[in-house]
Amino acid sequence: MKILVVEDEVFSRMKLKKVMEHFGECEAVENGEDALTVAMSKNPPDLILLDIVMPGIDGFEVCDRLKSDPRTKDIPVIFLSGQTEIDEKTKGFEKGAVDFIPKPFHKAEVKARVQTHLTIKKMREDLSAKNIVLGDQVKEIQEKTENLEKSQKQLIQSEKMASLGQLVTGVAHEINTPVGIGVTVSSSLSKSTKKILSSFENKTMSKTDLTKYFSSTIESSELILQHLLQTADLIKSFKMVSADQTAHEKRKFNVKSYLENIILSLRPELKNKPHRIKINCDDDIQIDSYPGAMAQVVTNMVFNSLIHAFDDGDTGTIEIEVTQNASQIILKYSDNGKGVSKEDIKKIFDPFFTTKRGTGGTGLGMHIVYNTVTQIMKGSISCESIQGQGISFIINLPAKLEN
Repeated sequence: MKILVVEDEVFSRMKLKKVMEHFGECEAVENGEDALTVAMSKNPPDLILLDIVMPGIDGFEVCDRLKSDPRTKDIPVIFLSGQTEIDEKTKGFEKGAVDFIPKPFHKAEVKARVQTHLTIKKMREDLSAKNIVLGDQVKEIQEKTENLEKSQKQLIQSEKMASLGQLVTGVAHEINTPVGIGVTVSSSLSKSTKKILSSFENKTMSKTDLTKYFSSTIESSELILQHLLQTADLIKSFKMVSADQTAHEKRKFNVKSYLENIILSLRPELKNKPHRIKINCDDDIQIDSYPGAMAQVVTNMVFNSLIHAFDDGDTGTIEIEVTQNASQIILKYSDNGKGVSKEDIKKIFDPFFTTKRGTGGTGLGMHIVYNTVTQIMKGSISCESIQGQGISFIINLPAKLEN
């Protein structure tokens, strides 16, 4: 078998070439133009691993040209991409790709997917040689696979929105109290103002009445201001965190102040729980990354601690420690709760794994954290725990995320 690897990043290209040599001959090129030249040569590849984002013509256009040419239309194309949004996957399949591998890739996964599609290609060729028309079975399998991937993507997105919806509900409930107090005090202030004005107009106002009114007005104004500022802080933090989670735009931000905003936006979830959250981070640590992704990660880990780490009546501690080492930001999240067994640690990032099945756990929270850290923030995450002694997550992130 001959495989063509199309990848503009040198390290990934060489790594993929080495993996693909397991199947036979492999040629690796760095751009779409060279890919088309190799694919249309006298010795075309049996399968193409094609990066989407490249200088010059991108992977989608390369695929379009391959599928529109009778000489290359039947070569299976597997897309490679660091972007795993469902729209991009859908576009890839519409272009004629047979599969989609997210970056950073894992060697075992790449080998397994390539082996599957080489086997299908060989089956097609064998059946075609015998003038046997392959029925709908392979097509049905492919459709089911695509539908399964779409369903999983939609389920994960639903979990993200459910998390955001939980924040919305909590914030709405939280601001009811200060707004209600503000309305009550404002109403009282309005009545007393009308009363003193009437006394003034009727020339029945005494110095004592005026002094009492001024004193009451100062107290009321300070109370209204205090609760309005409290509401404004909460809304500001929530707007920032929720907007970042939905927009996923990259920008430079201060890590400590942003973590404080995230925790402030979670106050409705935390206010009736006795747990302490401590943030240990230097004031000047900056990161150029996706703040919404960080908000998603921290929010999910806090929710995970609240659900799994502590029982009702426990007083726990959650600690977020941030340090900077050369070009890396190291974020360590830990709680002193129940911890996790050695068997469960191995599965903690697996989709749908939960120890709270039937009691509110979906098994997607930590899977979302893993995908967000590795695929969006281009970092790594590991977990350490001793049962009965809490749990720690160590997240390594690039301080400056390249476009």
